Amino acid sequence: MGRGSHQFRLKFKNQYLKDSATIEDYGIVDSHVINMIPLSNKSLTDHPLISSASSLQSRENEDTLQRMLFKEVNTLKRREKLCNDLQVWIWVLFVFGFITFLTEYWFTAFYKCVFALLALYVCPKYTRLSGFYLRVNERDDLRILAISFCALALFAVNLGLLASLESNVCRYITTLPAFPCSEIVYFSFALYVFESVGFFGFFVLSTLLWANFKFQIGNFIEPVLVEIRDIKYIFAAAKSKSVKEQRSAGLDLANLAASNVDNKFALVAEGGLQVLIDLALSEDEGVRGYAIEAISELLTIKSIQNEFVEIGGVNTLMFALHSTDTHIVKESLLAICQLCQDNEDVMVHVLGENGMDDLCHVINTCKMECVRLVAGIFLDVSFSDNLRGELLKHRKYVPVFERMIRCSDHITQQLCLQTLEMIALTSPGSITSHPNFIAPLLSSIISKATDLQVRTISAKLLLYFVDNTETMQEVVNCSVDIREVLVTLVTTQDNVMQCVAAKILYLLVEHDRKIKHTIMSVGDEDQPSLNGENTKKVVNYDKEEDRPYFNGKEAQMWHLYVGDPTTRLSNYKDSLLKLLRDRSARTVYDVACGLGIDSCMLVEEGFKVVTTDVDKDFLNKAREMKAKLPELGQDWQIGYGDWLDLSSASVKHPDEGYDVILCIGNSFATLPDFEGEYRTHMRALENYKKLLKVGGMLIVDHYNYDYLLENKTFPPYKNKNIFYTTDRIFNTQVEWVEKGGKVTSLIFRSDVDVSETDLETDPDVQMKERNGRKVPTLRRNDIPFCPFTCSEFAGILKTVFGEGAEYHVLPDFKQDDFDDYLPNYWVHCIVKS
Repeated sequence: MGRGSHQFRLKFKNQYLKDSATIEDYGIVDSHVINMIPLSNKSLTDHPLISSASSLQSRENEDTLQRMLFKEVNTLKRREKLCNDLQVWIWVLFVFGFITFLTEYWFTAFYKCVFALLALYVCPKYTRLSGFYLRVNERDDLRILAISFCALALFAVNLGLLASLESNVCRYITTLPAFPCSEIVYFSFALYVFESVGFFGFFVLSTLLWANFKFQIGNFIEPVLVEIRDIKYIFAAAKSKSVKEQRSAGLDLANLAASNVDNKFALVAEGGLQVLIDLALSEDEGVRGYAIEAISELLTIKSIQNEFVEIGGVNTLMFALHSTDTHIVKESLLAICQLCQDNEDVMVHVLGENGMDDLCHVINTCKMECVRLVAGIFLDVSFSDNLRGELLKHRKYVPVFERMIRCSDHITQQLCLQTLEMIALTSPGSITSHPNFIAPLLSSIISKATDLQVRTISAKLLLYFVDNTETMQEVVNCSVDIREVLVTLVTTQDNVMQCVAAKILYLLVEHDRKIKHTIMSVGDEDQPSLNGENTKKVVNYDKEEDRPYFNGKEAQMWHLYVGDPTTRLSNYKDSLLKLLRDRSARTVYDVACGLGIDSCMLVEEGFKVVTTDVDKDFLNKAREMKAKLPELGQDWQIGYGDWLDLSSASVKHPDEGYDVILCIGNSFATLPDFEGEYRTHMRALENYKKLLKVGGMLIVDHYNYDYLLENKTFPPYKNKNIFYTTDRIFNTQVEWVEKGGKVTSLIFRSDVDVSETDLETDPDVQMKERNGRKVPTLRRNDIPFCPFTCSEFAGILKTVFGEGAEYHVLPDFKQDDFDDYLPNYWVHCIVKS
């Protein structure tokens, strides 16, 4: 103010601030002092390089700016004065209203006092320096306008009261003693006159305040700032060889681009993008900083982004990533982030030629705030099916991802791991081919400073390495102790990580029995193990058992265990469809799809089906079945889903909820009771319940463990297994795990005859004797089942759904004629009320 023709530099903590930087870059917050250091005691107009004409123009511009600035300040001062005056006026009206109780029309005091209190509430509190306070409302202007019209209405009412009293006063004046007039009439007449003046004054003040509210800060000065910037004059300065003029032009263009949308389009229409690209290639950091800022502002408009890409602007931004100025790199990355959002064509330009090298350069040399932006760009790229493979195309990029995984910034870690997870979902080999990831993943899991979500994603990625026979041994032999990792995962309160730990443990043990002794040496010695004192081995059984939760190899041979799908469905299809149609069901959620046999049948029967599973290999099998029936695609969704976190499933749930949720084939019993007392199972059932609509039904089954627990043998197979109809399963064994005198899990294992199948040449095939001849076999996984009794499971369901919920249980889906029937499975049906 008043020093517009002088030059200053800003200094903070003995450091001069760069024009291209922001106050955030220097850590300047509230209450910090910034010194203004004069560069010269001469004004700009005295500089020999500036002509008298430009000096005159500059002085006129400064005068105009100052006038507009003073006008804005005066407008805000007037607003403050109007608010204060209105407050005083309201209190005067309130006093008048209270005195009205002593007048002729005393009852009018009520609405006058109410009006005064209402006006006091509506009237905003405002100061020029602090703005609005106590109560802020975006519609204050409309409230003020409404209360002003109320004041005008009360002014009219008061005029009516005065007219009523006037006749009495006039008659008294003309007749004197003949027509006496009480003192209260005189008093009332005088008070109503003052009140009328007060209401009319309030109307005027509130109307003026309402008009003042139409003003927004910058209304006067912004048009002048834009007006005095002649774009052609700025462009001419930008193309000059003077660095000073280029800096000035860059600053003007940055301000112009940041002002409003119209100016952005005007700037582009005049060829501003090319001018800014040229400035961004300047050797001067200040010029480049202003140009990149302006480009970043312009790229907030989608149509401008397309034109920018067409003229090769992406290459300019990638070149700017090699700047030594962090601010320039950060602004360039922000611009690239805006370009990459939902635009695969731009991603091609970003990654083209040496794009990945440029981004990796940022990770290796720049501050963490820039690295975080690069991680965000990588995540955007990972959503592109065509481009995600470029991220790990060369081994030289692997150390970059390692650095991001090991960094201390949780957001960067999370973005990087999400990127790797996206790559792994479609191409697991792209991840497992780089065992260098193993150590940083293990470290991020056991680190106490690691964010919970980072630890969870790291554990999921670790599964890919454990599930790969080539990298499994490297996981065990890693410098980070795998036992410490498992302990960390198991002792967390997060069920997802506990599930991951269980899966890792079983994969390791199943792959190599030597590893089993290494792994089982950690943990509580009182816990029962497979070979411990509390484990009781049962004799062999030559009957099949089921387990739909396996690794990839098991998914390949699962059709051998299921048998013929048509034969399987014939055992329960009619009963299941009757259950669904009796409830007029339309939407069904199959939460344990396996091969997708049941889901496919339901889609063919006209239901809309959502199918999920936690095993990616089973999901692939279901997708293969769907691909063979393209006409069913619209009514069948398939995706990943974890029972303990169904809200994060990679499918779209209907807003109104499902009519039926299906979990059959003894699938639910595969969920371990991590928390004890069936709390884990109740958590899963709660998740099912949340996704059911009111009146929706949950259908869930489990094996007839009642008979197995009581008789220590399988039921006599008078009745065939309704789900698993094959004759290829033999040499079935069961291990019992007890704790505190109670059987906590049953571990089933059996051999599968793979003769005359594609699996016959599998390297893990063993020749075993069956019915007097040698047959090629594969071994099933050792995964425990939770042995519910029918009454126990009914109690769990009623705890979750409520004692009053509609409930019934069916043996092997039989709905009638099941007296004295010994089922293989108990099918529980319960309705959400």
